[in-house]
Amino acid sequence: MSESNDSAAWIAEVMNNLGQDTLSASEENVEDSVWVVEDDAPGNIAGYYVRRRAPLRHRILRDGRTVGLDFWKGSVQYRIRCGKFGSRVENLDAVADVLRTLFRWIDDHIVVWDEAFAGFIHDKSDGDEWWRVLRVALDATRDEVDRAYRRLAKKVHPDKGGTQDEFLRLREAYERACVAIASSTE
Repeated sequence: MSESNDSAAWIAEVMNNLGQDTLSASEENVEDSVWVVEDDAPGNIAGYYVRRRAPLRHRILRDGRTVGLDFWKGSVQYRIRCGKFGSRVENLDAVADVLRTLFRWIDDHIVVWDEAFAGFIHDKSDGDEWWRVLRVALDATRDEVDRAYRRLAKKVHPDKGGTQDEFLRLREAYERACVAIASSTE
């Protein structure tokens, strides 16, 4: 297993550990099913539930040799990027090392979460709403988003005269659009 796979697996494990337990409705005869009283049950409806761990929503982005980790804790999006080293493997390892260091500081009570991750909060108030970047309506369909992405990618791709930053911004907007559309259809 390469270091990159080790780092990716470690990041996935961390995101799972940072997640929270959720209760899913179940039946008495289902394995791991437990009775939950009204006060502790979703919607205050007593019944049989199965407790599952829901990992933090996250994604690892790879663009050339640059690697990034986006994850969401509550309504806050955090973004850690590295493109300093010569390969994706080294850059992903660097992102994992940043996380390890921050968690060590938190565990050693040097900083609290908000202080440790303050520099990694992704502020979307800079006009990077996905629908504006893609130039589509907020209620656009997946097909409309795909067409807009392909059309704009032809203009802003570095091989077509655009810049790496423009293309990364477009790609991130497309990924956010896909997540938003998928979650709105669930």
